[in-house]
Amino acid sequence: FSGQANGAVGGSVVFAPDNPPSTSFDTVQWHFGTTIILTAQSGSTVIASAYRDRVSFDRNTLALVLWNLRLDDSGIYRLTVVTSAGETLTGETSLQVFEKITNVRLIGPEDLLIEGESSANISSEGTGSITSVQWMKDNSPLSPSNSIIFSSDNRSVSISPVQRSDSGEYQCTYRNPISSETAKLSLIINYGPEDISIKGEDVVDLGVRVSLSCSANSEPAASFSWKINGTDTNPVIINTYKHLKIKHLPLKRRSSSPLLSLGLQRHRDISLILLH
Repeated sequence: FSGQANGAVGGSVVFAPDNPPSTSFDTVQWHFGTTIILTAQSGSTVIASAYRDRVSFDRNTLALVLWNLRLDDSGIYRLTVVTSAGETLTGETSLQVFEKITNVRLIGPEDLLIEGESSANISSEGTGSITSVQWMKDNSPLSPSNSIIFSSDNRSVSISPVQRSDSGEYQCTYRNPISSETAKLSLIINYGPEDISIKGEDVVDLGVRVSLSCSANSEPAASFSWKINGTDTNPVIINTYKHLKIKHLPLKRRSSSPLLSLGLQRHRDISLILLH
């Protein structure tokens, strides 16, 4: 026989000897442990009552088919052949029956995750015969580190503290030899605003249209507001969040250079000098 056979609960399996005897036989018996499954002789095949509705036997190949598998069908199966010449031949194989894996899911944190402050715990659950658990992040293996710790049974992972690089899609796969199932969960790590910058000319002629743009690294995306000398922009300003267009500023003296501030949780200032 070619190694262990694997089967699913409710499924079927075929036990077939690799090299059945070429000579005729007087008696063939299949056993499960010490229990006789069937006895076949030249003119008849007798199947034990416990297996009568669950097995079939091929007299040519000596193969046994067992269906409607149960977990307690796992074990050692033995074939015994007594040839017409009186020689006794035996062979053994084994069966492992697994429940199909289903209902795999991931349970993650419900609160907002803040970079450098929060911890994230992701736990998994599912049903069936689970022989291995594999974790991935963005389709690459997730490995333990100083901040990433797996539970002893590998069914949960803790990340503390979280970093922006921890954002992404986490996948957990439950496996056994006859089935597998994967659950997914996305984490978003909040950070910023930071690296705020304003781009645009800082010296322009009086009466010329001015366009400024600002940017910031942030998750979620930052909202923007503009101020001139600490005062919110007024109707002479077209305020388009990241972009600021100044139609005209009726300033008469160079010393009245307005200071533009980007109003985020953190801000960046730029001085604009008007020439006339």
